[in-house]
Amino acid sequence: MKIILTLLGINFIYSVNAQTKERKFEVKFGVGTDSHPYVQQTGSLINFSWGEPEFESNGTYQIEIMYKTKSKRIAVGILFVFDDVKQNYFIVSTTRITSFMPAINYIYLLRRKSQLYSEVALGPAFSKYTLTGEQKSVHTTDLGFQFTPFGYRFGKKIAGFVEVGYGYKGLLQLGISGQF
Repeated sequence: MKIILTLLGINFIYSVNAQTKERKFEVKFGVGTDSHPYVQQTGSLINFSWGEPEFESNGTYQIEIMYKTKSKRIAVGILFVFDDVKQNYFIVSTTRITSFMPAINYIYLLRRKSQLYSEVALGPAFSKYTLTGEQKSVHTTDLGFQFTPFGYRFGKKIAGFVEVGYGYKGLLQLGISGQF
């Protein structure tokens, strides 16, 4: 069943693209730093602890699928963000966050090989808090968000991007995107 749905989805994407050149899909893969959950747990943007850090994060990982509307300046889509925050203060624990957020981009500068854009995303963020050595985990659901006032995409079909914002993707994001 999953294979059939995947094939139908791919067929839909290619049929929409074949009908018009203006509408394009974009798939983005990126990494970010200092996400909102990390900043919220550490209490600051910079960790000034001596010795071993109290909090650790390997950064955020994101997958984003966007669809450009007829206006060419607005894109809508879905954003998936994954983050792990580890605490080493008195107790050792791990918080794993998975966010699923509808997103909207406004492209305010559109050139052949570059774009400047902003992004807003809002949706559920599912957290799993686990103490090291414990079998039980605590699951919570929060409101995930991302506000990116500045994003820059450079390239044509395959491109790089840099984003500066605040939320579950982090303060700074870098990655690669492909348009089709």
